[in-house]
Amino acid sequence: MRTFYLILSFVCLCDLLHAQTVRIAYEGDPLTDKERQKIELTLQYEVEFYSQFGLPDTLNLKLTVFNKREDALVYLNKFNIHPP
Repeated sequence: MRTFYLILSFVCLCDLLHAQTVRIAYEGDPLTDKERQKIELTLQYEVEFYSQFGLPDTLNLKLTVFNKREDALVYLNKFNIHPP
């Protein structure tokens, strides 16, 4: 029985360590390494913060980057989104 609890504890620990993840799919114009690092650190902080309240702590994000505002507006227009 102790072996069962030991294995169960190990599985739960592995699950907790794996649960806090941020997965980002970058698309569009490239970002510098410094910009990527800032984004990833901010999102990791957000995941850790919200996990304290029992909210899901895995974040899947698709980030599309545009260097020009006009390119972003054309992209948003495909989804019928018209920002002010």
